[in-house]
Amino acid sequence: MSFVLQRLIKLNDMILKLCKGVAIVLIAVMTVLVLVQVFFRYVLNDSFTWTEELARFMMVWMTFMTAPIAYRMGSNVSLDIVYKLFKGRLHFLLKIILHLAALTTLYLLFDKSLGLVERGEHSTATSMPIPMSYIYISLPIGLGLTALVNIEFVLDALIHLINNDPDSKESHLEFSGE
Repeated sequence: MSFVLQRLIKLNDMILKLCKGVAIVLIAVMTVLVLVQVFFRYVLNDSFTWTEELARFMMVWMTFMTAPIAYRMGSNVSLDIVYKLFKGRLHFLLKIILHLAALTTLYLLFDKSLGLVERGEHSTATSMPIPMSYIYISLPIGLGLTALVNIEFVLDALIHLINNDPDSKESHLEFSGE
């Protein structure tokens, strides 16, 4: 199982580096779009109709590209107080239970998001001729990538539980973001 975990860590490292790159590009383009919009609206007194909507769509994509990174780094809401109450095997058992609950939630959201993508094929953005499914597809992609990180955490905690590693309180997993 350790071999599977190591492969999953490497896969997630590559995917999350790609997500970080995409997020950086999206933020840069969003910044340029907003600055162009401000210039045209307040200096030239003639604004574009599509820049604000495109910036919002990019923000949605950026959010779902950075969600797995935040999850891996532990930057999201967590139950650290509860984790610290337990040691040894009980600690890792609790981690497994909580991560499996999160995985269940991710699966349910993923399933619902596919329906949203399907419905988005039949509607277009307000100011641009693009199907809304192009925007909505960010949800299942981001949720799926977050689930991969979740599975990594479950496997890591399971290995610690099986090995009965009482000295190790926290996982070694984190995203370096190089």
